[in-house]
Amino acid sequence: MTEKLVCFDVDGTLLCDDKHITKENIAAVHKALDLGHKAAIVTGRSLRGTRMVVDELDFRKEGCYLLSFQGNVIYDLATDEIIHEDGVEAGKMISLLKDLNANDIYAHTFDYDSIITTKDTKELQRYNRIAIENVEFIKDWDELKNPTYPKIIAIEYSDLNKLPEYQKRFFDSEQSKEFDCFFSSRYFLEFCKKDSNKGTGVEALAKYLNIPRENVIAIGDERNDISMIQYANVGCAMANAHADVKEIADYITANNNNYSGVAEVIEKYLF
Repeated sequence: MTEKLVCFDVDGTLLCDDKHITKENIAAVHKALDLGHKAAIVTGRSLRGTRMVVDELDFRKEGCYLLSFQGNVIYDLATDEIIHEDGVEAGKMISLLKDLNANDIYAHTFDYDSIITTKDTKELQRYNRIAIENVEFIKDWDELKNPTYPKIIAIEYSDLNKLPEYQKRFFDSEQSKEFDCFFSSRYFLEFCKKDSNKGTGVEALAKYLNIPRENVIAIGDERNDISMIQYANVGCAMANAHADVKEIADYITANNNNYSGVAEVIEKYLF
């Protein structure tokens, strides 16, 4: 058997709209693992924010990995160890967070235990109803003390022009030399270390596992999944995927996230 690595996004891909996993998806993932393949969750969420997904999938045995914070941190879930991390220097994060707030945009960052923010806002409350993270409040962004942080997320639920307009200005700024900037949904604009994304995370994991690129399969639905879909030998877009994702995919599932599209890909390419 040729060992393969299958990587799948969480929201809109592995999860149904009600945030649960179909029994078909669970069975297909475990069938792949039992045959000796490797599998990885690849998400913008943190480890803590993904814990319910990991538990529902029963995803803590050998061959199970989690790429969190858009692929910037890789966990071996069998050993509960970080095997790769790639964050942004605190000073650069502080500068960008202040600029976002100066443009009337709510944003927060993360450490490995919590959301870190300066304000308790409706954006934070709505975001955290799904993420269910610990929250640490600080008075000012200058209080960030860690050497690096994994990402920033800017959130806007009401004015859907605000984040695209900021992104356009950002691409013309000096800060664009330090950060990748992309949408993970129409409400979320995210910032990670330059050239550090889901694609580079999947590449790092594949190299760690000594699995060649031609044996990597990736599945996603949103624009932040494009980098890993392009890296994989077989890049798959969900039936419910954004049009930009479908345009670059090698395969588009017949079934959407509510009807076991991940299982469809696994059955097609791993068995």
